[in-house]
Amino acid sequence: MAGYRRVVNDADRAAAAEARTATLDRLHAQLSEGILGLNDPQAWHAWLKFASQFHRYSFGNVLLIASQRPDATQVAGFNAWRTKFKRSVCKGEKAVTVTGVAPTTTQSRSAAERPAKARSRSTAWVSASCRG
Repeated sequence: MAGYRRVVNDADRAAAAEARTATLDRLHAQLSEGILGLNDPQAWHAWLKFASQFHRYSFGNVLLIASQRPDATQVAGFNAWRTKFKRSVCKGEKAVTVTGVAPTTTQSRSAAERPAKARSRSTAWVSASCRG
């Protein structure tokens, strides 16, 4: 349906903003716990070994991946699994949530008026075998 756009009211926007805030707060708590857990030299060594598999991800996102799926070997978005890896995501699989910078479009404004880049959540799926 080209041109169809769902009408969103203020209550829906507020609920979506509240849900985003709750998710980001949960992710922040997971990051804090992960950082505190790296005080032990053995835990630091294990994290470095884990992080070596995800060198393209930020420190925080590697901590989030490790806290949500310590057995992860590859992480990619839904479409990347289909197109790049020629694999399918199993029905019922849960995504790993990581943070990322949300691309925004702004009108021509002075540097002082431009909003800072917002952090948002994005999802990725980890490699796992489908049991069917």
